[in-house]
Amino acid sequence: LILCIFKCKTLFNYEYFRPSLLTSVLCYVTDTNEESKRASRLTIVEAIIFLGVLLGNMSCNFILPRTDTTQVFVISASFAALATVIVIICVDESVIVPENVSKCDQLRSLISPVHFCKMLKTCFKKRTCKGRRILLCLISMLVLTVFTYNGSASVSYLFERERFGWVLQQHNVYDSANIILSISGCIIGLTILKKFFNFSDMALIFLSISSGILDASLKAFASAGWQMYVISAIALFRILASPLTRTMITT
Repeated sequence: LILCIFKCKTLFNYEYFRPSLLTSVLCYVTDTNEESKRASRLTIVEAIIFLGVLLGNMSCNFILPRTDTTQVFVISASFAALATVIVIICVDESVIVPENVSKCDQLRSLISPVHFCKMLKTCFKKRTCKGRRILLCLISMLVLTVFTYNGSASVSYLFERERFGWVLQQHNVYDSANIILSISGCIIGLTILKKFFNFSDMALIFLSISSGILDASLKAFASAGWQMYVISAIALFRILASPLTRTMITT
C-alpha cells in the first residue's frame, strides 16, 4: 500500500508493482496461507494495490499543482524506501534457508538461470487429469486479462481527453471512482456471491471476464462523461478474474 501511494509515472498513468515484487508478494501469500484462504487473501492484495493507486491519484490533484515533478519523484522514492524498511523489519521470511548456506550463495542462487528453467519445466510437465492443459489455459486467461486491462489503462486518459475534453484532474477523479467500484466488486464477489450464493471460482472468473468485455464495449461508444461512471458501475466485477485465476493456479 505504501509503495503504491505514489507509484505513478509522472502522475499520468500508473503501474502497480514491478513484476518481480508482485510475484514475490503472491508467492508469500501462497506460502503463508492455507489453500482455503488463498482466494480471499489474494483478492485482498489486489484490492490493496488498487487502494494505493486510488490514494496516489487523489493526492496528485493537490500535490502536483503546488510542487513540481522533481518533488513528486522525491516523495515516491521516500515511500519506496519506507516500504523497504517495513519489509525488512516486519515481514518474516517464508522460505527456510539452511544455516550452512552463505549470503553469497543465496545471492548467486537468486540470479541463477536454473530457477527460470525450472519454472518453465513446471509449467509444461505432464500432469494427471489433464492438469497441464488446465494450467496452461489458466495462464493464458491471466495473460489476456492483464494485457487487456493494462492496455486500456494506458490509453484511457488520451481517450477521455479526445472524446470528452477532460483535463488531468477530471481523469483522476474518474479513475478514483473507477478504482472504488472495482474494490467494491471484489468485496461483493467474495463475500456475497461466493460465500452466500456458493458461486464457484470459475463462475466468478466468467462473470469478471464478461464484465470486462461489457466495460470495454460500452466505453467505446460513450458520448458523455457521465456515461463512463455508469459503465464502470455496471462492470464492477472486471478485476475479480486476476486473483481468482492466480488462486486456481496455486492449487
